[in-house]
Amino acid sequence: MDLTRVGAMGRSLAGEGVMYQAVDVNRAELPAGVRNGGVVPVAAPGAPAASMSR
Repeated sequence: MDLTRVGAMGRSLAGEGVMYQAVDVNRAELPAGVRNGGVVPVAAPGAPAASMSR
């Protein structure tokens, strides 16, 4: 497994979790050698699109 090319996807609350994981300030929480290659949040509660519907 190539941990330098990791992608993450989550729906709803897990979508918010993958966004948290992808933020640069949280990079130290990833295991050594793991690098995020992409993130796909689906219907994350804290996503900007949710606030646009108001």
